[in-house]
Amino acid sequence: MSSVDKQPDVWNVTPPSAYVRRHGHGRTLSPSYFDANSGTSGYDWPSPEEHQLRLKKLWQHRDRIQCLHKIYEFKHPTRIEEFLSENQGLLTVLEEAPSKIDMYFGEHARRLGLEYDPESMIYLVIATDLDVIEAQRRMDALDDKWFIGLCSRMNGKLNTLLEYV
Repeated sequence: MSSVDKQPDVWNVTPPSAYVRRHGHGRTLSPSYFDANSGTSGYDWPSPEEHQLRLKKLWQHRDRIQCLHKIYEFKHPTRIEEFLSENQGLLTVLEEAPSKIDMYFGEHARRLGLEYDPESMIYLVIATDLDVIEAQRRMDALDDKWFIGLCSRMNGKLNTLLEYV
């Protein structure tokens, strides 16, 4: 979404032109295709007003989200960026998470990632080279000391996941 960097004109993008490359094998589909196949396109188009609101939210928090790209590996970048722009309280949590994770996993946290779950949540993935028992012990300590206290603030929008590498 590099066109977001050019703030003027970005608000005038209409949903069909913003998402025309969603279907097909590299072919561009016209807005009339979506009108004719509205029930079969497989995507609920946001209204132009909703679309512009999403873009404004994304623009408002783009710098913070770009910083998160340097820390985390995003599995579904567009979905995660939209999700974070709609759930801005998670930005602070994700910004402070690496230092908390480092306290418990240190050099054994090989990679941090974010994965989108269609059930309206994201997972903070901690890839570790520890054995299962030790990794789970450290994860339990992290949960007890930091993560559990955040649950009320996050409203079930963020969860943690261990990945063994």
